[in-house]
Amino acid sequence: VNPDVIGEQILTVAGTGSSNFIISATSIPSSADIKIGTVLFTDANNTLDPLAGKVLLTNQYQPNSLLSGDIQVTDTQQGQWGAISMDGGARNPSVTINSRGSITLDGTVKTSTSSGDGGAIALFAKNNINIQTLDASTDFGNGGDINLISRDGAIKTTGELNTNTNSTNAGNGGKITFQAKSGITTLGMRSDGGNNGVSGDINVTSDTGTILVNGGEINSRNYGTLNGGAINLTSKAGSIFLRNGSRLNANTVGSGDAGSVNISARNTVSFDNGSAASSSVEGSAIGNGGSINIATRSLSLTNDATLVIRTFGEGNAGTIDVKAKQFFLGSNASLVGDVNRNAEGRGGNINLKVTGTI
Repeated sequence: VNPDVIGEQILTVAGTGSSNFIISATSIPSSADIKIGTVLFTDANNTLDPLAGKVLLTNQYQPNSLLSGDIQVTDTQQGQWGAISMDGGARNPSVTINSRGSITLDGTVKTSTSSGDGGAIALFAKNNINIQTLDASTDFGNGGDINLISRDGAIKTTGELNTNTNSTNAGNGGKITFQAKSGITTLGMRSDGGNNGVSGDINVTSDTGTILVNGGEINSRNYGTLNGGAINLTSKAGSIFLRNGSRLNANTVGSGDAGSVNISARNTVSFDNGSAASSSVEGSAIGNGGSINIATRSLSLTNDATLVIRTFGEGNAGTIDVKAKQFFLGSNASLVGDVNRNAEGRGGNINLKVTGTI
């Protein structure tokens, strides 16, 4: 480990053998911060081939309640491996970080694999969580679950979260869960299932803040025989905004149905600048499309924003259900129910229950 990243030494270790150590403090700690560089599991003689492993970082063990503390992992390999890197495989590795303060990951966290299951990633913090890319995908097996929980703070991601499994295998996409007391900002995330598996549920929940999807995609694509996972965005006391071409996509390519897209906000749901929610039955699909359900006080679609249900295959398109007090449909915005000319399935319904102004 790079001493420049750790900072001042506060412990000395003395002893012999594998378990005979004497640990003594050399200075009085002033915080419970953990700051380290890249964590990489690899053979010393072959650094290009990551190995399976487990990472646990916590400053919660027998905590001194008088000290605050954050956890930060920084990519010190300048992009080659990111912040944390390991192979998934049969040993199903995991990354768990539990902080009494905030969590900052300056670089990719990778637990993906070409064989076996992707590793689970779990981040728990009292305050804010700031991360880049998380990759728990796999080519053969199940995608790893991704859980981010901020008890009193916000969550912000600037890269994509990926827990796919390859479409040609029997595995499931992993589940993605965001839970924050304050706001949530995300670029995008994906959970696709294999041809005998299912796509995973994607749940994003803010208790008191705003959810912003800013220019990315949240995707659940179902290739299998079972029904796909749902995309759920919930702001219990705030609003939900999709900006700059953001998309929520729940599609089916197989005989199972697509998952639903469920959006609930106490104040406002707003799609702007080409943003969209879509449920599609693709050309080879037998399963039916999922529903798009929106419940809010005020819904607005502006500047080419769309809600889309369509079928290109044998399955029927889903439905759009809107429950709102106010509904504003702006410039070039639209609600679309589409049946392709070569499709065998039927179109879906668009239901608007607006108690106030349209």
